[in-house]
Amino acid sequence: MLKKVSNWVVKVLLKGGLLSPEDYEIYLYGVETALLQSIHILTMLVVGFCLDAKLETLTFIVFYSIIRIYAGGFHATTKLCCYFISWIMISSAILIVKLLPISIMPTFSIGIYSLSLIIVFVLSPVGNKNKPLDLLEIHHYKTIVRKLLLAELFISVFVYFASVRIFCVISISLAFVALMLILGTVQNSKSHKPSVSITFFHNKPAD
Repeated sequence: MLKKVSNWVVKVLLKGGLLSPEDYEIYLYGVETALLQSIHILTMLVVGFCLDAKLETLTFIVFYSIIRIYAGGFHATTKLCCYFISWIMISSAILIVKLLPISIMPTFSIGIYSLSLIIVFVLSPVGNKNKPLDLLEIHHYKTIVRKLLLAELFISVFVYFASVRIFCVISISLAFVALMLILGTVQNSKSHKPSVSITFFHNKPAD
């Protein structure tokens, strides 16, 4: 279904003279990726609204996606699997924040944030076989991730004193990025083709 819609969009743009026919496959991949990412975001927003956690959901999406785009990590083998991973992540994040006693939330949040920060700092970027990068690109994305982590750290300090609950969401989002990097590393080792690639929820450098 997604591919059919992507095909239709690209063909309409081609007929309108907005795209070059020679780069059809590139445009098709780009449109399909954009649609998939939109579905992921929409799903997360719906889940957040249903659980009455609008601010928490928006916080998770922003902080998770910004790092994930450049850090990469686990690559789902199917779009359906990718979709369910996004659904599970946001649901888990919101439920943890809602159910975790406020008395232990600061300790919990600082603990997982610190551990996740180290993992993401050391492992990123982790990619997949779809779009490998050369050494210069790896260095480039590593530098971006570390700068983003530094910026996020400063923001998180202020957020912690303003709202421990929102800081907890940021910590969980970083924990999921770390988890995706670990799973991505394992995935690459099993395929015997370690690589770094590029997307959003599932890969850029390395859905």
